[in-house]
Amino acid sequence: MDLKDIGLILKTEREKKGYSKEEIYKETKISIMNIEALEKGDFENLPHIVYTRAFIKSYAEFLGLDPKELLEVFDSHYGSNQVKHKKFNSLKEVEGIKSKKWLGIFILVFILFIVVCLIYFKKHTNIYSDKERKIQNNAVNNTHNTILENSFLEDNASSIEQTNSSQNNTNKNADTQSNNTKYAEVSMESENQTMNSTKVTNIEQNNTTEIKEINKKENKEAAKNEYHTVEIRAKDKCWVKGWMDENSTKERLLSNGGMTLFKFKDKLKLKVGNAGVIDIYLDGKKVDIKGKPGQVKTLNFPFHD
Repeated sequence: MDLKDIGLILKTEREKKGYSKEEIYKETKISIMNIEALEKGDFENLPHIVYTRAFIKSYAEFLGLDPKELLEVFDSHYGSNQVKHKKFNSLKEVEGIKSKKWLGIFILVFILFIVVCLIYFKKHTNIYSDKERKIQNNAVNNTHNTILENSFLEDNASSIEQTNSSQNNTNKNADTQSNNTKYAEVSMESENQTMNSTKVTNIEQNNTTEIKEINKKENKEAAKNEYHTVEIRAKDKCWVKGWMDENSTKERLLSNGGMTLFKFKDKLKLKVGNAGVIDIYLDGKKVDIKGKPGQVKTLNFPFHD
């Protein structure tokens, strides 16, 4: 007897007793898709061997058959010790095997995180220092130019006053011309003050623009370090396995009310069993995967329907 004989025995007994596949599903909770796979002996498309073994037992008992002989054939194919071991200790064994690996990965990621933080803060500290030095140098240069311009105006004013004084001693017409020259000089000083005020305002606007550009650059670099999350909530028994960014994997068996979380940066490949009994949330938003009870489905994230 081989694996296909198991399905043939179950199908023959079901038809002999007049049960439909829908009636088997209602009584055993085995999906119609899995019932068809069992009866055809198509064990490649059935879920985890722990579930498959339970399906054979439930199906046989409902039909009034002794499941012992069928399970012995199944165990002889897959290995009875392996089946029992996976049935009672699969999760513990997987966690035990991967614990050391995860510890090493965690330590490596932590060290890389510290190094990235140090490089980031050093880089941006230098950027701020350079910007501050440029701002200070611009302010000093503008102040120096203003002082030179004021000094030049003062020298010109002194020269004009001396000339006007000598002309006052000569005749009254020269006094009138001197007064007109003073008024013109006052107008020039007012225009120069307005120009200096405009320069200061332009410097402040340039400084504000530089600071905004620095903030935009920081926001873009921070966005590069963001991670995505995929949360799975189970409404019945199911199993899930994920490959995150092609460098780590995670496998879980869930029951009613159970949940698990996958965290990735670029992409996630997810394989789910019994896809019709789970809800999937990508970054907090529910994703419709159009799954059916008992269906084994493979999904890729970012999600494309």
